[in-house]
Amino acid sequence: MRDVFAKQTMTRTTATPSVAKPAEHKRINALSALKRNEQCRVLTIAGGEGMRSKMYNLGVHETERVKVVQNRGFGPLVIDIGGTRLILGRKMAERLWVSRI
Repeated sequence: MRDVFAKQTMTRTTATPSVAKPAEHKRINALSALKRNEQCRVLTIAGGEGMRSKMYNLGVHETERVKVVQNRGFGPLVIDIGGTRLILGRKMAERLWVSRI
């Protein structure tokens, strides 16, 4: 009896499940996760009223198209919105949720 149980558990654990991978270009990320020359659309601005107000005053709105001009992986990001370049701190860029275009 014990050998039968051992064989059944071995066959169950050796099976490899198939995992579907999401489409790479449609994932939702923080703006800080994008690389240079990637374009995206702003989905939402996370943060309080002060953060939203500052982003709106800079011209960053939901559904706005953004191009990452420079992202070194640390420090500020340089983005292009409608021909205007903005420098955003990394924490601010982490609060902008975007979708790649």
